[in-house]
Amino acid sequence: MRSKINLILNHFWKLHKNKLKKNLALKNLYNDKSCVIFGNGGSIKYFDIKRHEGFFYMATTYAMLHKEINNLKPDFYVVPQKYDFYPFLYINNSVQKYWSINYRRKIYQTIMKKGEKTRFFINLSNYYGFFHRPKLLNFFYSFNDYKSNGDNFDYDLTNNFNCTAGSLEIMIGISKYLGFKRVILIGCDYLGTPKLEGHFYSNKDPWIGKPIYQSYINRLKLLTKNIDVITIFPKGIISNEFKSFTYDEFFEKKINTKLKHVKKNYEIIDNDDLNLLKITDKKIQLYL
Repeated sequence: MRSKINLILNHFWKLHKNKLKKNLALKNLYNDKSCVIFGNGGSIKYFDIKRHEGFFYMATTYAMLHKEINNLKPDFYVVPQKYDFYPFLYINNSVQKYWSINYRRKIYQTIMKKGEKTRFFINLSNYYGFFHRPKLLNFFYSFNDYKSNGDNFDYDLTNNFNCTAGSLEIMIGISKYLGFKRVILIGCDYLGTPKLEGHFYSNKDPWIGKPIYQSYINRLKLLTKNIDVITIFPKGIISNEFKSFTYDEFFEKKINTKLKHVKKNYEIIDNDDLNLLKITDKKIQLYL
């Protein structure tokens, strides 16, 4: 039954393929430039984030609720989820299944108000989730499958975009389409050794977790072929697969001598935004 529904929906969104033509003007527009990509990992609590000359900035999901990331005025922003901009959300967990008011949508609306000069990339399935679409709004969609198999990545934003196994993969795929030749990954903690768990907006401090699946690392290495990848972690954490630095080593050109203070979420998120996160967490639509 589910496969039939997906087939029908896929056909429906193929009728909207012309909505992707707007992306053509962006192809290779940033040839040979460097893009700083923010995940939502807890390691961000260790950093004093500033904008540095010569870099473009891309963030995802809830990152712009972080006051320092918001102050960067990110150039690009990715919201990866399908059907996540509509007023109601279907909750499907191990305990129960039900429809609920979509509180994540309220977070995205808040973020889009903050990012008037930011270009947003969202899944085409959200096309009818807006009363007023922002001017700097672009869509992506995977028409052939939800994600690629092997190394047959297709990151054509005007047609099929199958780099969809998570927000990091989407951001890297978009970066390749835009022409960036180097990406600097911050808050992508699952790439580190040891791996930190938790999010920057969490009530908890980051903690050490189990390593990420090697199959995911291999997939990411295939996707990043022909581009330079830099990973940024707190002192004492490195990547076994990519070049890695601390934030100060890479951006400030100075060596860290000790691990910095871990910021609390209420130190880096405005109270109104934090309350919205707490409500959304209570409704089991994200996890603090």
